[in-house]
Amino acid sequence: MKSMNLFWVFLLLIIFVDLSYQNIEFPIRGASPKLNEKYSKIMDKEFFTCDNGKHEFPISFINDNFCDCVDGSDEPGTSACSHMTFYCANEGYIPEIIPSSRVNDGVCDCSDGSDEWMSPSKCPNLSKEKKVQLDKQLKEEGIIRREGYSEKQKLKKKIKQKIESSQQKIADLNQEINEINKTLIQITYYQEIYEDENRTLSQEQEMEVKSLIKLSRWKRFKSLLGFSSSVSYEKKLNKKISSLEDKIMILQDKIRMLEPFQKSGLNLTNDFLYLHEKKYSWKTEDKKYEYTFYPFNKVEQRDDNSGNVVNIGKWNKAKIVEGKEVYTLGQTCNNGPSREVLIKYICHKTSKIVSVKETDFCVYELIFQTPAICEKKYDDDNNQIEQVSNQDQVIKNDESSDQENSKVEL
Repeated sequence: MKSMNLFWVFLLLIIFVDLSYQNIEFPIRGASPKLNEKYSKIMDKEFFTCDNGKHEFPISFINDNFCDCVDGSDEPGTSACSHMTFYCANEGYIPEIIPSSRVNDGVCDCSDGSDEWMSPSKCPNLSKEKKVQLDKQLKEEGIIRREGYSEKQKLKKKIKQKIESSQQKIADLNQEINEINKTLIQITYYQEIYEDENRTLSQEQEMEVKSLIKLSRWKRFKSLLGFSSSVSYEKKLNKKISSLEDKIMILQDKIRMLEPFQKSGLNLTNDFLYLHEKKYSWKTEDKKYEYTFYPFNKVEQRDDNSGNVVNIGKWNKAKIVEGKEVYTLGQTCNNGPSREVLIKYICHKTSKIVSVKETDFCVYELIFQTPAICEKKYDDDNNQIEQVSNQDQVIKNDESSDQENSKVEL
């Protein structure tokens, strides 16, 4: 009788194990496609090993809501192994990876609701709706990108024309300065003749000056200097020299106005050159602070109540990398470090500050939209939507780790 009971117990155990084995679904719930490749190699077996071969368990132990393996490989689809992650397939949308602790906790985390498969909570599959929203968003972004890129090309063309025009004007002004300098040299020579205010030109010297006037391009000075053997020239010469020197200074100022990019040493491409020497302001929602951004110069914060202005970051000639750059060495905080600003550039057809916030103590983030950062990445908007939607992109939570990089061994 006892042997018969043992027989039936043994038979039931075999049937249970067999049924458990048959009920294991593939792909394994909660496992990413790459991790499922590992599981596929053991699906025709009754047992699997984990923890680098140290432990062996029936395949029915996978996703039984009990953490048997130290590496968590037996529980990719439950919350039993707290250090694991759960893969949300979100078919038709972008996959997500969430911490295993969020599986069956009554809160819908996955877009397809797959994380609450044993929970009383009924999580709808929102993947299709989110895909529609994503496509709409990408289409709108594509329009913005296209308009921004078009505006960028126009601005680059204008900058190029301005540079070429400025270079020609600078050359003309330098030529004019050279001519004036030649005139100054000649006039200064004759000024030295007049050591005495009452001294006048001899007839021979007057003829020499008139000859120079005729031979050179000084006819315009003849009437101004009023050459006459009976008139003192020293004061008139001094006045003319001063006038010519003033004119040189005016011409040099014009040159400085025309070549801000060359003189500043910015070494900027034509993409961003048009932003130089401009300023953009933005006020916080409570109107307490106003931020002013001087591209490739500095960022200031103004307290509207006190009127106090603080420099929160200076341009340090760092290159823009992936649409970001940092302005450093702003005014120091009270008993703290120097302020600094992270500038994030985003594509748009117009240039303006989108937002400013203090992300950490004395550290700010300024988002600035501009055509300068726009790039033509796709042939058209439809291609952009297709490529973004179909790529193997995974949204990861900060608390989670990538399953492909975990120490799961099967």
